[in-house]
Amino acid sequence: VQWYSSNALAVSIVPGGEARGEGPGTAQITASYLGITSPAASATVTAGPALSSITVAPAPLSLNIGDTRQLSVTAHYSDGTQQPVSGPGVTFSSSNPAVASVTSGGLVTALSAGSAIINAGFSGRLATCAVGVAGVPPPVNQPPTVSITGPSVALVGVDAKFNAMANDDGLPS
Repeated sequence: VQWYSSNALAVSIVPGGEARGEGPGTAQITASYLGITSPAASATVTAGPALSSITVAPAPLSLNIGDTRQLSVTAHYSDGTQQPVSGPGVTFSSSNPAVASVTSGGLVTALSAGSAIINAGFSGRLATCAVGVAGVPPPVNQPPTVSITGPSVALVGVDAKFNAMANDDGLPS
């Protein structure tokens, strides 16, 4: 069986007779076998909503050195619908990777004080996220400590006062 489309820009026919919508339009589909052609079947392809824009969130970002944030991208369509998008079709880049780096999956890491713009791309559209990084590194968690002060010599029958000082992350308790 041979398949035919009167408008391959609208409908193409792949082996086996499957029709594929290629673009908006109408085509007449026919099949031929041993010189006999079928009556035409009409196939109309309509375009879905067009991608209008994308947004990236959260934006803007204010981070401290060492902080990380996950960005997400949302596609906005001409019919008012919106859809989160991810995966290989979404790209991310940083205008200043020494200040804020970004992975291919949108994880931003604050590396040094300054500012950067994170660019997110999807289907030819671009959205940006301004990132400000403060020069204050996050506090380093230290293990708790305990220290004791008091007399080094005690007399028999006399009370001696000792003091204990507990310290957790540099905050006396």
